[in-house]
Amino acid sequence: MVFTCCAVTTGDVTKRITCTKCNKHNHLKYFKNKWVCPACTAKQPKSTKSDNTPVRAASSNSAQSAALHHENINMRRGGSASGCDDESVCAQSDPTLLENIKEYFNLEFARLRADLESSIVKRLSAEIQTVKDEISSIKSSMEFLHGKYEEVNKRLDRVDKEIKTFSAKTLEVGELRLSMDNMLKDNNSKEQWARRSNIEIVGVPQRKNEDLISVLRDIARVADFKLDPSVDVDFVTRVAPRNNDDKKIKPIVVRFLARWKKDEFLSHAKKLKLKCSDLGFSNNSNTIYLNDHLTSANKALLQSTKKLAKERGYSYVWVKNCTIMARRSDTSPVVHILQQSDLKKIV
Repeated sequence: MVFTCCAVTTGDVTKRITCTKCNKHNHLKYFKNKWVCPACTAKQPKSTKSDNTPVRAASSNSAQSAALHHENINMRRGGSASGCDDESVCAQSDPTLLENIKEYFNLEFARLRADLESSIVKRLSAEIQTVKDEISSIKSSMEFLHGKYEEVNKRLDRVDKEIKTFSAKTLEVGELRLSMDNMLKDNNSKEQWARRSNIEIVGVPQRKNEDLISVLRDIARVADFKLDPSVDVDFVTRVAPRNNDDKKIKPIVVRFLARWKKDEFLSHAKKLKLKCSDLGFSNNSNTIYLNDHLTSANKALLQSTKKLAKERGYSYVWVKNCTIMARRSDTSPVVHILQQSDLKKIV
């Protein structure tokens, strides 16, 4: 095999390189990516100089030209002018160069790989640590929220039980309140029924060692009503005011034996504008009022009725046969007030 790079015609065929232009063989030590052999390089046209330097004629002896080319052209940087005359020298120098190149590249690749792996490992370690920290924080938060969730669930269960108990108690209290209201209503009705034959006289001044029967006779006399206390009256007494105020005059309560007698006496007395001076209390012009003897509950209901009727423009509020009644005008229908819910009738 002929090598165009030197005069040697033999050598290891695996350590050669072929010219990409003339397809001739050369030793591997002259390797380049697209290497052109010296012979082809010599054939390339030279750049034309503008001076008058004479051009050397080419020799017709191809062997001499090849030898001249081999001896005078050095293809290696920093090398000598002489070519590779000995096949053993080329064979020995090429493996060392290749091994050095391989070792250099291997070392470089190993260093780059180590640097890359170290950089990647450090970066990944930092990222992984950050992720771990975030996961740990999230885990702590989740555990905290889970604990709060369990606490809230327990509290909700407790509240739910309490609500159920409270609902049962509320229902029970409602039933008890309804029962108590009914009992109070029944008790008030019974108490008012027991007072159906009573009248209450308010405004009569109190005297020491007073005779209430005489006061009752004086009222009947002024009202021009025939009354025999020994026959028609069960008892006459003063009662303490509702708020136990000692400064207030205690009202007089009269109980008649017959209800019809009580109604007639009250009807006659209410026609009068009775004053204290009419009963012998000189220099006292205060008015004396006679009414049905209402229970405490009915008295409070009467006050509420008067207040509301005044706000709504009602002209009349009165009591007859222990029943509270109201009327807006002379031609309006009468409204009966028996309990607090009846106040809604006053519109």
